[in-house]
Amino acid sequence: MKRLHEKLQATCLYAAGSSDRYLDSFLETYRDLESHGGHTSKPEAVGIFLDNIHNPDYVAWKTALKLNKLTLDEHVLQFRERADDINSSRTNRKRLRQHIRRLAGKRVTQSPDSDSEPETAAPKKV
Repeated sequence: MKRLHEKLQATCLYAAGSSDRYLDSFLETYRDLESHGGHTSKPEAVGIFLDNIHNPDYVAWKTALKLNKLTLDEHVLQFRERADDINSSRTNRKRLRQHIRRLAGKRVTQSPDSDSEPETAAPKKV
């Protein structure tokens, strides 16, 4: 049981970590601890859950949640929603960067023979 409690304390989410992996690992360890008669109270579990999130994307969210008296299950639901928002934002930023790189790889040139629409040409490599 002591090993499970130490594992629960050591389970953390850092900036480069996976929110799903953190949540799965935390909940699995917490349930194992409970099933073996562990003495972690619900408020203590909530505290450990929030305190072990070290990802800067969650700082404001953690501060707001610490002010509310929610159950562990409610915290988990809130965490999942926040993780989905963060993952969606990361995906959108990645797509935008890819689009900008594609646009930067093209340049617009005016055809010297006509007054028509400009043509798109790939930049010449020297």
